[in-house]
Amino acid sequence: MQRIFPQHAHDVYRGVPLVYPREIDDVCERIRDATDGLGVDEKVLVDALSSLSASDRSLLIYRYKDLYREELKDTLGRDTSTYYYIFNKDLTWLMRSELSGDYREIILLALERLQVTYDPEFHTYEKAKADAVKLYDAGEGRWGTDETTFVRILFSSPREHLVLVNDIYKKKYVSDLEEAVRGEFSGYATEALVFYVRLALKPDMAIAIHFERMMKGLGTDEKGLSAAVIRYHWMQPRVEQLYEKLYGRSLEERIRTDTDANYGDLLVTLLHIPTDDDESSRNSDSDSSSGKEPENAT
Repeated sequence: MQRIFPQHAHDVYRGVPLVYPREIDDVCERIRDATDGLGVDEKVLVDALSSLSASDRSLLIYRYKDLYREELKDTLGRDTSTYYYIFNKDLTWLMRSELSGDYREIILLALERLQVTYDPEFHTYEKAKADAVKLYDAGEGRWGTDETTFVRILFSSPREHLVLVNDIYKKKYVSDLEEAVRGEFSGYATEALVFYVRLALKPDMAIAIHFERMMKGLGTDEKGLSAAVIRYHWMQPRVEQLYEKLYGRSLEERIRTDTDANYGDLLVTLLHIPTDDDESSRNSDSDSSSGKEPENAT
């Protein structure tokens, strides 16, 4: 099962004392110096933040508060142009009140359901066949879509199982799961489910297309782009290669073209930080996509 948070985040939750390497203290001091007084030295700030691995950057958050009795996000929010949105509300309650329709139900199911670990004794070929039939019966095989059943099957299927379900579905019903989603849902609901299915079936392709979407058209989605660089850092070497095949230029060049100097420098530096060993081992069996963008890529 994919682990989103580093081990020390779980240690903090369990109350296990953290041990900080000396370089964490050094970076804390550099950040403090860069934000102390009038103005902020953004180059020093970028260099300091980008000198750590993704795992150590999250460790930095805890150490900074220990040393200076202030949240790192408060220091950066006060001294830079970064915006921080703090809702102080339960996320599920917020999504329920702010969203509507199929999209709301999809997001709520994603928030409420625990990720299922692949178990070869449970996720058998017979179960994959049964789930493929259930998906068809809830979607293409009926008049009107049973959205809840369709989405629940997708979200309760670990990646290895969903790959097999997709293969069986395509052989039996010609269309694949992405095509089935496009035929049964619309709007943001389609985008959310297509991304979910792609992330399971062709993760490198999904993230490469996602990066392009964050920068395509008028204006760059800076929040989405930042989140993608950080969230999918462990996939970057493969994603960068595929991105260049798909779009004819490097991801670094695309980012620099669509962002201002300091922000672009930070993103590119984060993009090229060596991947932690524990991160690089995740989903090492990722797809080897052909370099051809699928039709209706969104």
